[in-house]
Amino acid sequence: MNKLLQKGLVLVFIIFFNATNVYSGGSDKWNTVAQYEKVPDSLSRYGAVNLFYKETIQFQLEDFKIKTIHTIHQKTKIISIDNIKQYSTFYFPNAKPDDKIRARTIKSDGNVINLKRSDIKFNENKSGSISGSLRNNYGEFVIPGLEAGDEIEIYYSITTPAVFVVNDFFFHQKTYTIKTEYSVIRPYDLRIEYKTYNKSPEVKIYKEGDFQVYSWSMQNLLPFKAIKVNVIYDSLPFVRIALRSVDNKDHQSMKIPSTWYDFMSNFWTFDKHATQKGSSDMRLNAFLDSLLGKETYFLTSEKKIELFAKAHEYVNEHIELFFPKDSSEMKGRLGDYIAMRKIPYYSVASLYEKMLVHLDFEYYHCLGRNRVSGPLDAEFMTINQPNEFFFSFRFGASYYFVFPKTYYSKYHFGETPNFLEGTKSIMVSWKDYSGMYETFNVQKTNLTTNTKTIRIMSSIILDDNQTKECSKLVTTGALSPLYRNAFKYYRKDSIESNDIFKILFQTRKEDTDSMSIQEDQSDFPFRFSLKYNTLEKNFISDLGDNNRNIQLRDLIRYPSYADYYKTDDNDVQRNIRPFAFNERILYYMLFDKDVKYMEQESNQITFENQAGSYDLKITQLNPRTILITSQLNCNNENWEPSPSDPFNEVLKNMEGSKNINLSFSIVQ
Repeated sequence: MNKLLQKGLVLVFIIFFNATNVYSGGSDKWNTVAQYEKVPDSLSRYGAVNLFYKETIQFQLEDFKIKTIHTIHQKTKIISIDNIKQYSTFYFPNAKPDDKIRARTIKSDGNVINLKRSDIKFNENKSGSISGSLRNNYGEFVIPGLEAGDEIEIYYSITTPAVFVVNDFFFHQKTYTIKTEYSVIRPYDLRIEYKTYNKSPEVKIYKEGDFQVYSWSMQNLLPFKAIKVNVIYDSLPFVRIALRSVDNKDHQSMKIPSTWYDFMSNFWTFDKHATQKGSSDMRLNAFLDSLLGKETYFLTSEKKIELFAKAHEYVNEHIELFFPKDSSEMKGRLGDYIAMRKIPYYSVASLYEKMLVHLDFEYYHCLGRNRVSGPLDAEFMTINQPNEFFFSFRFGASYYFVFPKTYYSKYHFGETPNFLEGTKSIMVSWKDYSGMYETFNVQKTNLTTNTKTIRIMSSIILDDNQTKECSKLVTTGALSPLYRNAFKYYRKDSIESNDIFKILFQTRKEDTDSMSIQEDQSDFPFRFSLKYNTLEKNFISDLGDNNRNIQLRDLIRYPSYADYYKTDDNDVQRNIRPFAFNERILYYMLFDKDVKYMEQESNQITFENQAGSYDLKITQLNPRTILITSQLNCNNENWEPSPSDPFNEVLKNMEGSKNINLSFSIVQ
């Protein structure tokens, strides 16, 4: 819901005028100062260097509406053929066939190869559907035959006939850049504001005809290779732009949202535009009465919260979200949709408002920003910042937060999405027309019971050096959607990805002989039990003289806390955060003969720092039983893997235990 609604928000803010005001400045001509340039030898270690990068946002008043023109002009020198695909493939979001897109290659011998228009592929949404209108058009092309020493020059200018969300501009690019320029151009009767961050350069403001130009520039910028977006927001200079109002001399001043209350008013207007207000929606009223009761005024606060929690779970499990195919599917009342057990994705917020009002809750609209998108600056309102929308309500001094289901995920009452835990969010009262708002840090999900325990009983036949395992995995706590969906899909016998199977269950699907799963507790906090048997395997090495050896990596399946992977940019990381921060593995080695464990000091691991701890202990319980205990604890509930995170040291100790050799001898 969230990202699509943010794009849909654009539709609300189209503003019309009766005047024409067009900016005629700027140029789409090639850079003719130097057809072929050399870069300093000191930059030869980079695969490529941007000779210049220029980006311009133009706002124009034309044909009774605001039009935006987004232009990028850049020239890149290819130094080596490493990762050549990164520099030869170009993608243009929001592009259409009538936009200006040009590219050329300048060879080292001075020969110029221009990109043919027919080489540009466009994906244009022509469905006419409501859901389709929220999907971006785009253009893309590939420059063939690039060689070291070539230069690529790109120019594209994309026109959007609406007030679109202005993205934050970062001066650093993924390639070393000799000079970066960023300009914002506005007509005088369109008021904008800007804010710079992290030691951005001073702005230059000047007049050009009937337009005001704001310009920033920086030189010799190192490429950024930050793993996480919030690291970029914390350290790299960037500029944020916001449209504020239009004051046309011939017409009444027309206001663009400039406060968080304005934003919420327009956002909720869009969210409700397919539903009809009023008490005449009999089906909706009947639904609310059956779910929450008819007489709620005399209920205790505790009873109201209990009813709301059950209603929230009902919507999660039984009300489907859908994208309307055309305008005819947007004319139904909310009650009509609910009778079919499905509602448009943008109407789920309206349903929650109805439920909150039915219980006489004092509720608030909340605007959040996903942690990986960077911090939210509440003091400088811009449309592009919030990307998560939810509700809060309170009794006395206590606040409760609820996250309505989206098209892609759902969260239970009392559960907070991990990407919002601890982040700053904004709370706006629907009744407060003054534009006041409050900021707060989103509460964390209670993880006191958030554990996973794996008990493995391994039968070992020493004459054949064979092992066969019978395992039981018990999970309890705030299971992430990844885990919940995997358990659900397994019950439907539809887990197809061996990678996901291995991440969740720490074993490969083809290595299992049988498996069963049951849901011990279906409400929050959840509890699942998983039992599986593995096929017989030979993990034991015969060292001679009745001595045997097993490497721990062959026995213990360690938890997967993150899945790192590389792209052509070598700077992408996916975080698969498991639900468990306290993970215990008990591995019982049950021999068919008496054995003696050869204890070594290096086989015991104890490590702890401020982020967590890891302990490994090997103990002989009796002549035929050896127990391996592996315990991993994470103290940081908001942990996200990054090179500087101290939890990495904990994980390194856990990874190091895989190389331990467990040696024993057969007692004669």
